[in-house]
Amino acid sequence: MISIDVRARSSALSLSAAALLLSSFAPFAATAAFADDQAPGPGVARISLVKGDVGVRHDDAGETVAAVLNAPLVVGDYLTTGDAGSDAELQVDGATLIRVGYSTQLRFAKLDSGERVAQVAQGTVEERVLPGGTPIVIDAPSISIRPLGPGAYRLGVGDDGSSQVTVRSGKLDILSPQGEQTVTAGHSVNASGDTDKPQIDVIDAIAKDDFDSFNEQRDGVAKAVASQPDRADLPPAAASDDYAQYGQWIQDPTYGQVWAPTEPPGWAPYTDGQWAWEGGYGWTWVAAEPWGWGPYHYGRWFFTAAYGWCWYPPPVAVVPVWSPALVGFIGFGGGVGVGVASIGWVPLGPREPFVPWYGWSGGVFGPRTVVNNVTVTNVTYINRRFAVQVPVDHWQAGNFAHPVRIAAADWQNAQPVRGALPVVPTRANLRYGNKPVAPELARAPVTRARFAALAAPVKTASFRQVRAALQAHVASPDRPMGEHPATDRPAASEGRSPAATTSRPAYGSSAWDKFDRTRGGGVPVTDGAASSPAKVEHGFTDDRTPDAYRNGTSSAPGAGHPGAYPGQYRQNWPPAKQPPSKAKPTQKKDAPTKKP
Repeated sequence: MISIDVRARSSALSLSAAALLLSSFAPFAATAAFADDQAPGPGVARISLVKGDVGVRHDDAGETVAAVLNAPLVVGDYLTTGDAGSDAELQVDGATLIRVGYSTQLRFAKLDSGERVAQVAQGTVEERVLPGGTPIVIDAPSISIRPLGPGAYRLGVGDDGSSQVTVRSGKLDILSPQGEQTVTAGHSVNASGDTDKPQIDVIDAIAKDDFDSFNEQRDGVAKAVASQPDRADLPPAAASDDYAQYGQWIQDPTYGQVWAPTEPPGWAPYTDGQWAWEGGYGWTWVAAEPWGWGPYHYGRWFFTAAYGWCWYPPPVAVVPVWSPALVGFIGFGGGVGVGVASIGWVPLGPREPFVPWYGWSGGVFGPRTVVNNVTVTNVTYINRRFAVQVPVDHWQAGNFAHPVRIAAADWQNAQPVRGALPVVPTRANLRYGNKPVAPELARAPVTRARFAALAAPVKTASFRQVRAALQAHVASPDRPMGEHPATDRPAASEGRSPAATTSRPAYGSSAWDKFDRTRGGGVPVTDGAASSPAKVEHGFTDDRTPDAYRNGTSSAPGAGHPGAYPGQYRQNWPPAKQPPSKAKPTQKKDAPTKKP
């Protein structure tokens, strides 16, 4: 029999480019650390709905792929929707969602638990904050919105960078170079003109359209999920799936309350979906099941004769850490200089330790800087009889349709996956599935425009550097990864220093160029307290009182502008002429009051 010698020898790597690109994929759970005990990595959003043509651009790889349900989005990923009929929904946590209309371009600038910022260069989105949700700041080219609690907040950005905000419910702050103003339900705000001093008009809320109908339909789904009684026993991060529709909660005598999905005989976790390469985290499981978010990124799995597979969720008192997958990796076959012939994986069982292949080092998130050389002598996973494998060439082709069960006798030939998983990712591994990306999304131009100055993305290495380093590691796996020449210099054809490769270029169309030019000019409007002038009523100063501004009688340049193009839902544009709103947006408490 084989056993695990936990007296692993650690080889520290230099904090050079190698520290950013090399994954120490844990072959077996050799160090006793649960995923929930790990330091959290950068935030991750879930694609919870895809309609029509939706694309995701990985900024570190310069590749646009078709979006799919359950795909993760991290800082530096861009989401773009196609023409009419193309919509998406993103879950940032169990109670905060962003709905994306067609012809829209969005990216996340920050996704940390303490600060989350999305940016919209063009199109229409709605931020829906349910009770218990944490609002997200959304940047437009000239303003930002900061919801102040639960509600429905719509933002449209036109081709010229002008914006329109509508508060269907709740209230929010509009942040602009002039200051802050609070807008309540039943109002819209048009922002147009110069980005350093935009014209802002407050009007009655625009009429509802098809996008609002879409949002209301999705609200019904979200509220139905939130009302499920057993959901209250889950941490919010793991509670976004519709567990009642796709399975049942049972009381297990050993593990307490667990969830059993309704799946056909022979099904097992981590078999319906595929491994994709996600920058920073590396190999990430993208599940095909409609419920496949929480159970694959939090908690553990075990099998019972009575109910089949059951998910053992993290306790509600714990703030769980998102993991790209909770499995152990195993290598089979291969030879010197060629890595392994196939890679297997097994779902981790309750209380089995998880060793992440990524982490923080020197303030930079990426693959770990320590290689554990583990002597493997016994494998005791409780789920090992359900482990599966695929040949490496299938893995690199993104073909995970038919994983093969690992026979009991094959475990005698199991090899520890030492250091980085010995699979060099290809462009096929950037895809979330076999769905082709729409041609109009794939042709979107790439630019070198810098990311908006107010929210720089997390630093990671380029996809080409990752490939070069992993190729060197597979060729000589016994050498500490930091000694590979490819990890200490830029990859061939990169043409720049390792330090330079950690700053990823921005991606986008002319809308993103325009966004970066306007928002990168040093107007950090997402922090009104630190960067805006003293707070005044509705952000107006001098003779520009709110009534004068709305009535177009202000002496300010551009006063009386009819409004801003709200996005692609043109039936509300141009806005109908209407009298000024009688109800003024709520006054900020610390803002001095000016009388007209």
